[in-house]
Amino acid sequence: MRFLHMIFFSSGIEGPIFPKKMYFGYTNRSGIVQTFYPKDMELLLSKRRFLVKSFYMSENYIIRSVEITSGQANAGISFFRYEEPLPSTLTLLYDHTKLELLINNFDLKSLIDNINDELLSDGFDYESIIESAVLDDKKFNDEAIQKSLLWFVNVYKEKVFKESYGMNIDELKKHSAMIAYKLYEMKEINDKGLVSKL
Repeated sequence: MRFLHMIFFSSGIEGPIFPKKMYFGYTNRSGIVQTFYPKDMELLLSKRRFLVKSFYMSENYIIRSVEITSGQANAGISFFRYEEPLPSTLTLLYDHTKLELLINNFDLKSLIDNINDELLSDGFDYESIIESAVLDDKKFNDEAIQKSLLWFVNVYKEKVFKESYGMNIDELKKHSAMIAYKLYEMKEINDKGLVSKL
């Protein structure tokens, strides 16, 4: 997976910084950033607070507020804590095996948009959720994929829609690209074995 992070400052005077590496932990809201150049790290350490827009594919993104907690300019690495507009209950949607099956067979943004469209309908229709999100129609008959999808929809409906968003579908729809991004990011953090390091 290819993620792109763009650091920018509220003053608008300094240009954006594109870090060499940047990881956001999801079990606690902390992370690590590494820059290509020491002068970029010096700027981050002097500012301490900034915004980061992170992208995955064209329409999955999130904007976070970051505060440096420690770091060294000469090492080009610093640690931070962050705030984001998403609830921590999204971590309940992370089950490595199930999410991997869904990522391999669905476009997550389309899947989430389809679930959101069905949430307020009279009869919750799994078929209409699948129609435009599935990447390969032949694979949908796979029992593991069906179970993973059912699990995902139920957790999303109960924990995210009902508990975290208080059934506010308008707010949830505004966050669908960010939710999809967060799921892709959680998978990457796990794939790289970084969960315990962040």
